[in-house]
Amino acid sequence: MGVNFPFMKIALVDIPPMTYRVISLTIAGLGLLAIAKISGHRITVPRAELRPIIICAIFNMTIWHICATYGLMMIEASRMTIIAHTMPIWVAPLSVLILREHLTARRLVSLVLGTIGLAVLIGPDIMRVGSAPLGALITVGAAISWALGAVLVKHYRFTTVTPVLVGWQILIGMVPIFAIAAVIDPLPDPSRWRTVSILVLTYTSTIPSLFGIWAFFRLLHLYPATVTAIGTLAIPAVGVVASALVLGESVGIRELGSLVLVSAAVALAMAPSKPSTAPPKTH
Repeated sequence: MGVNFPFMKIALVDIPPMTYRVISLTIAGLGLLAIAKISGHRITVPRAELRPIIICAIFNMTIWHICATYGLMMIEASRMTIIAHTMPIWVAPLSVLILREHLTARRLVSLVLGTIGLAVLIGPDIMRVGSAPLGALITVGAAISWALGAVLVKHYRFTTVTPVLVGWQILIGMVPIFAIAAVIDPLPDPSRWRTVSILVLTYTSTIPSLFGIWAFFRLLHLYPATVTAIGTLAIPAVGVVASALVLGESVGIRELGSLVLVSAAVALAMAPSKPSTAPPKTH
């Protein structure tokens, strides 16, 4: 997942941004529905869940992908990845307010560790982000939208199985992006796209977009929203390393220190709780 944005940066040289998203989301959405159908699941959704799915799709897919894509075009891939994955910082208060989740001491420590890890990574370069404030602000908007969308998925308590729920969110969320692409993007000419761009598009359509989005929502189904969100903190650490390998951006002690802090945060959040040692109540 962490290599998604560095790779995209390469492909966006050839492929118009919204067109790129339309292609990758269409492949991912149809792919998930096909997998669900082959697995024996119904790919229709209950009528009562259609409106909530549309609402979640707007935040999880439409706003997130539009803001993330344009943010990527304005600032460095590694910095964009870091800012976009401040999502757990926004999930924490939203999950308390909307879901009434209890922010335990362990989750709070984990969130603090992960936030410090991101601060270590981006701190010395804050002025570089400040030189492109619009890109940074758009990317923060993507993070907030993703956070709200994730919390709303938890809030609505969908009965639809995950691949169908996610597949329809992707396809519904893609419709406004398609409309934007039709208006602002030039007519795509795949014959002029480099092979590397086609390979990147294929990769991001299947691994991050199809499998990655499905995995996130599957974990969201199994764990509290805050815990799932903290797990995503590993993505920017991987992204910085990937940016160094793919785009030649630097990696040093700061990046390694951030990776250690973020890894500790994820491990702490995902560690199973100790069973209660209190004697059972008798009636």
